[in-house]
Amino acid sequence: MLYNYYQILEVSHSATAEEIKRAYREKAKLLHPDVNKTNEAHEIFTLVTEAHETLSHTNKRVMYDLKLKNATAQKQTIRNFHYDWESFRKAGFAKKTPIQNVKAQILFPLQMFVGFLAALIPLTGIFMFDWEGDYFFYALPGIWLVYDAWKGIMGKKSRVAKFLIRRDPNDRMPI
Repeated sequence: MLYNYYQILEVSHSATAEEIKRAYREKAKLLHPDVNKTNEAHEIFTLVTEAHETLSHTNKRVMYDLKLKNATAQKQTIRNFHYDWESFRKAGFAKKTPIQNVKAQILFPLQMFVGFLAALIPLTGIFMFDWEGDYFFYALPGIWLVYDAWKGIMGKKSRVAKFLIRRDPNDRMPI
């Protein structure tokens, strides 16, 4: 069975190399495994990549056009490809929203505030009240708390949230 690569990339048969490249990049932004972790997106991404590789090289494109013309002449099945790209836009970018869990919306700013205070007190003592430099090590847990809270706010795995927040199956934020 033969896929219609022109339908996959949503370009015309007379599309230029620049139009093919633009269409591929638009689809790849939605489907790339680093952005969209679904199995369906991975399968369609391989199809889009295969279509781009075939249509962007002139020799491969000529051979593909001959295969496509031959398949239509012999009334073979050409697998048409229609997909709702808007659903991928919504699904792909929904995973990027940083904080969706209400508990996390409260935890991460609170954690950042506590970490900031825990780091600020020893650092203020060192720089303003001439405490010994060894007190810097008391600021390290606070610095780590701020860093971990920032990771949680950005939607990455937070170690504190892993222990304090029970995982909601409908929540897309990785904890």
